[in-house]
Amino acid sequence: MIGATTFDAIWNALPDARATLRAGAASTARALCASAGAMLTAGEQGLYAAGDAQVNMMLSDDPPGGEYQRGERVALTLTATGHTQQMRVVGRMVTGEILQLTLEGITD
Repeated sequence: MIGATTFDAIWNALPDARATLRAGAASTARALCASAGAMLTAGEQGLYAAGDAQVNMMLSDDPPGGEYQRGERVALTLTATGHTQQMRVVGRMVTGEILQLTLEGITD
């Protein structure tokens, strides 16, 4: 896991990795999308592509209202493309000063 110094270095060196996360009135503009992908998933209505992503942010940027808790819906916008995907928080881990969220795409 990365620390604050590494987070800042990645933020400055890789602008294409930047992302914005929103949930309700809460918004975090200083997030890094560590990975994003899609996998084919079978459901009751057939096959669909479900997205997943790993997002890192400074723990100090975690909204005080708890909007980024497991099960919450969030909107992830990738700065490089401007694409916004509705997602759900399925994992949350804090290591030192860094909050890492695992997100899955929402298809409903």
